[in-house]
Amino acid sequence: MKHLIVLFGILGFFVACSNAPATPTVVPTAVLPTAMLPSPTIVPTTEPVTTPQPAIMTPYEDIEWQLTQLNGKLITQTPPPTIKFTNMMSIAGEGFCNSYSGNYTGGMASILIGNIAATKKACADQTLMSLESEYFDTIVTVMYVMATDDTLTLFSANETVLAIFTKK
Repeated sequence: MKHLIVLFGILGFFVACSNAPATPTVVPTAVLPTAMLPSPTIVPTTEPVTTPQPAIMTPYEDIEWQLTQLNGKLITQTPPPTIKFTNMMSIAGEGFCNSYSGNYTGGMASILIGNIAATKKACADQTLMSLESEYFDTIVTVMYVMATDDTLTLFSANETVLAIFTKK
């Protein structure tokens, strides 16, 4: 019973102390007359004001490119596969037998091509069918791109040339 009374006494003490109103502490501050305040300094800038610009097109976008080399092999079959990149991060083109489309991420030099969808027409020539499969398998491994006025080169992660295209 004694323990209960002591416990209630301690509990009551803490409740009474926690409900005590807090008294605010006022710290006086000095008010400076306006004449003593430093005047603002206006420093003219030499940098021109720029307005936001639309997204910059990469040098390989909105151009239809035709394949001339795939994994070190010259492409002599006609018509050769094509690819076109858009500034909407999509690609589209023609394989040896089928049309395809997909998307890509990245920009000027580093890109990833993914989610390729192609029609399912069978090639009359089995060689073309194999080359088309190799083409689709290759372009989804691209990590880097380099474009000149008339050539587009796609590279792997270790900077091996995977495919070379020319402007159509």
